[in-house]
Amino acid sequence: MVVTIILAFFAYLWVEYRQFVGAPKLEIVSPTEGQTVEVPVVFVEGNTDPEAKLTVNNQEIGLDANGYFREEVKLNESTNIISVVSTSKFGQASKVDRTVFVKK
Repeated sequence: MVVTIILAFFAYLWVEYRQFVGAPKLEIVSPTEGQTVEVPVVFVEGNTDPEAKLTVNNQEIGLDANGYFREEVKLNESTNIISVVSTSKFGQASKVDRTVFVKK
């Protein structure tokens, strides 16, 4: 019984450790994948862990206290790939790419 409790405790610690040093969550609300727009600009918005460093197309973006972000991105004509990367203080990263089309 004691061995089972000790094993359960260490399993719990392992799970917590993996969450602590793992890649940050990253949710992109807008734009949606494959979205077509008529003007060459979109707002990239979503949320991540508040302690993370966030880049949109390799440009660092500020976060609010809850990890929310909103950034205007200018688009080229036709096909655009927007790359969003959230990196934890331990160097673990989450990445989301979105393809956006500009309708002529």
